[in-house]
Amino acid sequence: MNSLRGIAKKLDAVLLLVMIGLALSLVLAWHYYQTRKMTGYEKEQFAAELLAYDLPEKAAAVLEESISRQPYAQKSLKMRQALADIYMKELYQYEKALGELVFIRTFSPETASATENDIRFCLTRLGRTYDVDRRQMLDKGINPVENQVASDTIVRIGNKPVISIEDLRERMRQMNIDEKSLEKQQIEAMVQAMAREKLLRRAADRDGVERDPQFIRQIRDFENDLKLKIYLEKHVLGDMQISDAQITDFITKNARQFVGSDRVNYSCFAFADAGLAETFLRQKQGGESVDGMAAEVLADRIELPVSQLPQEIRSLNFTEAEKHEFFGPLRIGEKYLVYQIHKFAPGEKMPDDQVREIARRSLTEQKQQELLGRRIAELAAKEEMKINQQVIEDAFFKTASESVKTN
Repeated sequence: MNSLRGIAKKLDAVLLLVMIGLALSLVLAWHYYQTRKMTGYEKEQFAAELLAYDLPEKAAAVLEESISRQPYAQKSLKMRQALADIYMKELYQYEKALGELVFIRTFSPETASATENDIRFCLTRLGRTYDVDRRQMLDKGINPVENQVASDTIVRIGNKPVISIEDLRERMRQMNIDEKSLEKQQIEAMVQAMAREKLLRRAADRDGVERDPQFIRQIRDFENDLKLKIYLEKHVLGDMQISDAQITDFITKNARQFVGSDRVNYSCFAFADAGLAETFLRQKQGGESVDGMAAEVLADRIELPVSQLPQEIRSLNFTEAEKHEFFGPLRIGEKYLVYQIHKFAPGEKMPDDQVREIARRSLTEQKQQELLGRRIAELAAKEEMKINQQVIEDAFFKTASESVKTN
């Protein structure tokens, strides 16, 4: 009996220890899952997701925390490169980017060459232009203290040549200027202009204009416009071929618009009395002298396109009016007007080359609008875009009384 009791007590003790072990395991597991930190791989994935959602600051913080755990590990060096890219291209924090790149250059010599362009880019953005020049000279084995100016240098800053003869000739080519046609004073003026431009550019670099919010905003606007332009050229307006048959058909249907404007040369005489106006008209038509008549000359041999003539004579048959020369009087306000048509010149047809070029441009513009409208409709359907007209009407077209009723 005693032995059975002893065995029972031992079994109870073992069971108690097992239960205590299970409870301790549960506590430790709960604590682990509550406090465990993400692995390096998980942090990389998380940072990538943050960048995908346009959250570069949070992504940079995640990478910084991950790097701080093993700052010299090979994996951390790769993450530093990604962090430097975020600082440079997303946050425009060039000093922090430069710090990460210098760390990589110092502790990973085998990848140092890959950081050179980025280091120079950061130095330039920070306005340290001479540092960039000095580093480039050192890389080439040149002593930056010694005078290294070449014989073809026109302008130098310190020991750094900045404008050469070839630079000046390239500027002339850009301006379509023949160097043989320039005089000494003109060449000197061009050199002065290039030197002023170089000084101002370097000053802008030193002042960090690239970090100015206005500069960054304008660069982004330009980039957005350029992205849109390239997208349209590649994916929307690629098929812009206009056939000769289409051009001919367009010219036939719109023949009137390819004829120049009819022009009229005319004079206008005004009278305060209808009888005087009729007498003036009768004597003029009869070839009699009108020297004694008090006529106010409103227009004297003015030549205008028909579309710009006074409203009262714009609809005349000028071919017939030119034969009769004089007509009127017309009452306009308090005055009676008599018109004299000196010459009528019908519009001439444009040259064929010009007509076809205008037709081609018109057809191209029409096709662009059609393709653009079609692509926008496809994108709107794909993105499920909706325009809330009610919001627009409430914001811009709602009357004050309607607003009061609503409130």
